[in-house]
Amino acid sequence: MLIDSTIQVSIGVTPFSKKNSPSDIKAVFDLNQDILFFSRNDIPLNYKKHIMDFWKLVFIVPHRKKWVQKYLVWEQTPLELIEDNHFLRLVEHGVKIKAVEVNGAKISVDTQEDLNEVRALMEIDKIKNNYLKLDIK
Repeated sequence: MLIDSTIQVSIGVTPFSKKNSPSDIKAVFDLNQDILFFSRNDIPLNYKKHIMDFWKLVFIVPHRKKWVQKYLVWEQTPLELIEDNHFLRLVEHGVKIKAVEVNGAKISVDTQEDLNEVRALMEIDKIKNNYLKLDIK
């Protein structure tokens, strides 16, 4: 957005392979990296062959001020309500959202399963002791 003033909203995406994970919002985008759709379902779904990776949202979402102001006055939209995803309000109003790949993004913790996965990752984390010793007040 700093380089291209025509981009109004962008969102981070990262490769993702966990199937049937409705707590994770997946995205598909066009050849210009503009979001076409977001879903809690696995998308795209190709019934002819097995798809290994999806694109999952990483909730780094810069907006230009005018789009935040418009978003706040718009009513919730039909797809937003169905998918329980407020970014669809922008898409349904024709706002282009630029997908930006974020390398090395990890899972979000939204469910007990996610928490269990993070705990397992922490057990093998080589620098875990460094941040467990932090004295945060």
